[in-house]
Amino acid sequence: MLLIKYICLLLISFAPALAWGSSCCGGSVAAPALISGDDKAQLSLSYGRMAIRDDVLPDGRWRSRQDSEGLESWHLEAAHIIRDRWQAGVSVPVIRRSRFDDASTGLGDITANLGYEYLPDWDYNPWRPRGLGFLQVVAPAGRAVFESTEAMQLDTRGRGFWGLGVGTLL
Repeated sequence: MLLIKYICLLLISFAPALAWGSSCCGGSVAAPALISGDDKAQLSLSYGRMAIRDDVLPDGRWRSRQDSEGLESWHLEAAHIIRDRWQAGVSVPVIRRSRFDDASTGLGDITANLGYEYLPDWDYNPWRPRGLGFLQVVAPAGRAVFESTEAMQLDTRGRGFWGLGVGTLL
């Protein structure tokens, strides 16, 4: 039984290299930079890489690309407890877009979070979850598609508008 668990863990560790994602999702998640454990502060750096191989035309037909287009992103995320149940976090992405032999690198949209632990876990109850509510603000630091100055739009790294989000993390 232990061998099966290790084999499953090994297969899961190679799954991201085999995963496919559609352009609607962009390969990212909406989880904010928040501390969900018993830490006072956290700092993380993550790397993502994707390549566009095919396009779907408006009539539903798939077309393979002859050129290679890629996107690499580095996300530096930090969070810190500022009061007993309050915390703040920030996420700063650096994005590199490439097509053929051209490439462009720069900042993406910056995200700031403010969180409040509304279900504290003081007695470590195994049945009741810890609950964090958060407010998220997205600042348009990256250039949007409609602001692009390059022919292949390699300098686009953001949405171009402010964003506001509210959510919970259990």
